Amino acid sequence: MAIYHCSVSVGSRKNGQSAKAKNAYINRSGKYSAKSDDAVFAMSEIPPAFKNADEFWSCADRFSRANATLFRQIVTALPRELNLEQQRKLVSEFAQKVTNFECKKLPFSLAIHHDKNNNNPHLHLVISEKIIDGIEREKELFFKRANKKNPAQGGASNARLGASKNWLIETRKTWQTMCNDALHKIGSENRIDARTLQEQKIDRVPTQHVGVVRQNMNSPHEFEFDVIKENKTINKANDGFEKAIKAETQKIANMPTAQIIEFEKAVKNKKDSIDKALFNIETMCFSVSRAARKIEGKIKKTEQKLNSLHIPTKPQMPQFLSFLSPSWTRYNEACELQQDLQDEINKNQQLLEKQNARDIRKLQQLKVECDEVEIIAAESVLDAHALMKELEAMHDVEMNLNSIVEPSTPTPAPDFDAGPNF
Repeated sequence: MAIYHCSVSVGSRKNGQSAKAKNAYINRSGKYSAKSDDAVFAMSEIPPAFKNADEFWSCADRFSRANATLFRQIVTALPRELNLEQQRKLVSEFAQKVTNFECKKLPFSLAIHHDKNNNNPHLHLVISEKIIDGIEREKELFFKRANKKNPAQGGASNARLGASKNWLIETRKTWQTMCNDALHKIGSENRIDARTLQEQKIDRVPTQHVGVVRQNMNSPHEFEFDVIKENKTINKANDGFEKAIKAETQKIANMPTAQIIEFEKAVKNKKDSIDKALFNIETMCFSVSRAARKIEGKIKKTEQKLNSLHIPTKPQMPQFLSFLSPSWTRYNEACELQQDLQDEINKNQQLLEKQNARDIRKLQQLKVECDEVEIIAAESVLDAHALMKELEAMHDVEMNLNSIVEPSTPTPAPDFDAGPNF
């Protein structure tokens, strides 16, 4: 059965990796020759200045810069439905596709590995990021830093495949497409998919990769790795979930046509009612927000009028009180409206929590605006109270001043002894 596996790894000098050792591993040469039977196919494409792939990858180790990327390795699982010849054709075309960089080629080496029972056929593709640009260079110069002004005097340019995730994503999609085309040509119905289970909308818990080594070490009489145990638990849960889905699907399939139609109508009506409720809630939020802005405008006008007032004298007191009374009435109306709005918000709070984040943010903003309106109104009342106290104090002072009466000049008494005044 075909499975999807396509991973990319990076080999660099700063991490202590070797391009020569990687090439020896995939070709089963040198110290890996004991497993030479595993490598059933190998090929390479390298610049003509190098005799073979071993020399190319050895020079990459010797002449590349200290922080250079030596290679990128792609490992893919090959479909067991394909025979060896079909697998050779598939990997050759895939290598030509992914090493074609901006109409120029990248050096590569590849090998197909099989185990004895053909249970794990897979591809190792090792790619150099040095672009073959057609300029003849010495072996040492090929891996040096590129010279943009005089390309022939510098090394080959780097493709920088790891600059973004686009190359990785496109490589995984390319392998999916080419592998599925190969399966289609032989008449197989099996397919692979590069997408995650979530992207495929498959309700199944993913398992972890076990690997051939750990799988072969596992036996009923020996210990089991934690990964294997966890995968068994996940597979058991997935099997139960899939059985439940199949049972429910079969149940729906066995339903009469009329019952299915009624069920679809009920689902559609439920969806329409939900959409209508969402629309009503959005309309309500807009109305509440508009009312809050009106209240804020009234409070600002009241503040402006209070700020424009001067301290009134006693004759102006009735006029001031007559002006203040409507303002106080308007404030009470604003408080009542604020309370009504708060009651409405509390009433619909439970509904709003079930809506999307956008509606919830609107409600929170509305509450903030209402709180600001309440604070502004309270400050206005405090200012009005303070002003009234000042007016009452001035009135008391004026009354005290009026109660103090200065003594008048005494009138002289009549002199009766002086006699008549002729």
